Amino acid sequence: MIPSSTQPMTGVQRIVFALALLSYLAAAGCVAAVLLYVPAHPNDPVRAALMATVVFFVGAGVVLHVIARSRLRGLLHFPPPETAKPAEAPRES
Repeated sequence: MIPSSTQPMTGVQRIVFALALLSYLAAAGCVAAVLLYVPAHPNDPVRAALMATVVFFVGAGVVLHVIARSRLRGLLHFPPPETAKPAEAPRES
């Protein structure tokens, strides 16, 4: 079954989703810094570092977003052992 967006999110999932949005916001801030930064020379390491942080924050945001939207109920809940069917004995012919 594919999880739908109508399923309630747990408290931890809400926190992770907020962190994903914060990560997207940080990536947007780094993009703005890259566009506004005037490099001292063509191979400026500060500009390269800002572009690398954009890639990092977007990647982290995507991962956190997927974690927040996934269905976590039932991942760690296994059926009780008494509901399992006992193995049948081999039949003799």
